[in-house]
Amino acid sequence: MPKDPAPITVQAPAKINLTLAVLGRRSDGFHEIESWVVKLAWYDRLTIAPARELSLRLDSEANGLAADDTNLVLRAARALALAEEANRPPEAAIALEKHIPIGAGLGGGSSDAAAALRSLNELWGLHWGIERLQAVAARIGSDVPLFVDPAPAVVIRGRGERVEPLSTSPRCWVAVVVPAYSISTADVYRAVDAREVPRRTGAQPWAEPSRSAAQLQSGLFNDLQEAAMAIEPRLAGLIARLDGLDGRRVHMTGSGSCLFALFADRSEARMWAHAAQTAAGQSIRIEVVEML
Repeated sequence: MPKDPAPITVQAPAKINLTLAVLGRRSDGFHEIESWVVKLAWYDRLTIAPARELSLRLDSEANGLAADDTNLVLRAARALALAEEANRPPEAAIALEKHIPIGAGLGGGSSDAAAALRSLNELWGLHWGIERLQAVAARIGSDVPLFVDPAPAVVIRGRGERVEPLSTSPRCWVAVVVPAYSISTADVYRAVDAREVPRRTGAQPWAEPSRSAAQLQSGLFNDLQEAAMAIEPRLAGLIARLDGLDGRRVHMTGSGSCLFALFADRSEARMWAHAAQTAAGQSIRIEVVEML
């Protein structure tokens, strides 16, 4: 009698958007974007084991996360099982240890879904390549395909489904500022539609030679930040308190609510994080992590 495959445990990293350009609204209702994304050494953890049905157990620090059909991990498992040529029951016992905040612009849910796809691809013996898994990932969520690719830094285009892995990644430490509230991505994009967003042509800082954290700061941007500040005044107030603190710029990742600042080393990042915590008060938490 064949032995069941051993359980698989994988890490699912967070990400930040170093740049995010909104290029317009597409005919399918999504927005055309171009974004330079780097992954962080800040992880959720998934363990996936053989089973006779699909289940999800949560061990979560995040409020508002449910082990139901709204969870991207379960949606990923079902999407892969139903994909052409897989056509199998979605049988697996999945345990998700959640550390990355949800609704924060860090991509935690998308990363979890991608980790589930990669692990189930192995557990079920499908042996599909990255591009094939990314086609399934694109049906789950716009950020899921970028996490299927193992590259630590990528450029994403379209609505996020077109992923270009980069051969190099900045070597920086990141102080991630986590407010106590989340921001709806859909609300931010609706606010973008009502605003005049500057058109950026030829801005591709990822193509420039490797630079220090301080040099990188001047080339970073996020076309969603003004819209997010408009719909969430607390975010605008937080940015006003922290941007420029000790000469350091802060930027928003994704559609918010998290902010980040870049540093050359861990000690520099931790010193700034202490000053930022004092300036902003206990309404935020700050994680100091390294780029992958």
